[in-house]
Amino acid sequence: MKYGYIRTSGKSKYKTTYQEEVFLENGLEKKNLITEYFSGRDINRPKLNKIIQRMKPNDELIFLNVGRLSREGKETLEKIINMVNDKGGYINFIEEGYTTKNDDDIQKILDMSENYKDDSYNRSKFTKRGIEMKKKKENLETWGRQPISQEVIQKSWDLHDKGYTMKEITNECGISQKTFYRYLNKRKSEDVE
Repeated sequence: MKYGYIRTSGKSKYKTTYQEEVFLENGLEKKNLITEYFSGRDINRPKLNKIIQRMKPNDELIFLNVGRLSREGKETLEKIINMVNDKGGYINFIEEGYTTKNDDDIQKILDMSENYKDDSYNRSKFTKRGIEMKKKKENLETWGRQPISQEVIQKSWDLHDKGYTMKEITNECGISQKTFYRYLNKRKSEDVE
């Protein structure tokens, strides 16, 4: 049996959606996904403990990454790995590609667990993941502000030159006042030169 374990600290659907999508893309059935809202520093998680108790030989417990299992360091992670191994099961980590079936991977997992204790490491990882999700959801090649076309800039200048109000210009062209003034000032500086 394959179990996918989704853990997040807060009860936000956004925080679990990415993990769920990755599990489903990797062939797990939705009925075998378990979601739990606990800190990664807390080893006493009822649903996780229940899955481990239920495991049989060759059952697989899958996590998105090492940090979803534990952010408490090597000792805690090693306890959980041993609990699963004692049941004859094993753990896989999708993002890192590591498995507890392989002794070399176990050492890499334990070494990597120290990264997840660092909050700045976690923040940078989740920021990157959020951007990836947004790109995927909106089918974007790039992230961030899309460049304003030269036609829109020229139209805003033309409206300004005709005496339109700022509100009329920004509404008509779909740009902010700040953006309009930035381009207008750039035009004025180029005219002076």
